Amino acid sequence: MHFLIKWVSLIIELWGIFLIFIAVLKEAFRTIFKFKFKFNEIATDKTLGHGLAISLEFLLAAEILKTLIVRSKTQLIEVAALILIRILIAIILHWELKQKQESEKKIQERKKKEWKQIIQKK
Repeated sequence: MHFLIKWVSLIIELWGIFLIFIAVLKEAFRTIFKFKFKFNEIATDKTLGHGLAISLEFLLAAEILKTLIVRSKTQLIEVAALILIRILIAIILHWELKQKQESEKKIQERKKKEWKQIIQKK
């Protein structure tokens, strides 16, 4: 059973790392070729944040699986600390994504008001 859990958690961790790698490559490609280093447009894009959040959930799942095969208190403390750190990072990522959505919504509302004012002047 320990052998199976180790391999399953390793596969899940590798998948999470692969997702991070893909998210970073995708964002680098988009930054260079789509946005042409226009950082104000990149700031409203949430691709990297979503990719990191999903990969972090996979890494967290692997850590939770590892708790099933803990043999000592030291290992339990290490796994618990890793889980806590990853949960905090996930909360921060989700908070950041929410803030970006709210700021994007405010920008769109402001643009709508400006267009309405322009149309009314005509």
